[in-house]
Amino acid sequence: MQDIKHLIGKMGEETAISFLKRKGYKLLEKNFRTRNGEIDLIVYKNKTIVFVEVKTRKFKTPYLPEESVNIYKQRKISAVAKEYLLKKELPEYNFLRFDVITIRYSGRKKEEIEHYEGAFLNAF
Repeated sequence: MQDIKHLIGKMGEETAISFLKRKGYKLLEKNFRTRNGEIDLIVYKNKTIVFVEVKTRKFKTPYLPEESVNIYKQRKISAVAKEYLLKKELPEYNFLRFDVITIRYSGRKKEEIEHYEGAFLNAF
């Protein structure tokens, strides 16, 4: 069961990367991990660094993928983002943003993608 869930999650991240690249974003980092957690994608566009949480589900799931990005998850993402900003050499930026991309797959590999820009505020 865990292997299928992991595979769906990785498939969703790849779908999200393609989606963001089509929208003009540049991928800076994928699966940035620290002892505090992980950020799925970190992208850059128009002098804005965007930390992206990707949530992927099958259509049969009774709840929406975005519902799992609660305040606890937001705080974890914010803490990891702070570490990223301190550790990495970054392109020039004026803004930071936290986005959520949700992907729901049907059995026919057809997906429904939602991009929530500025989904939550920095919870430092």
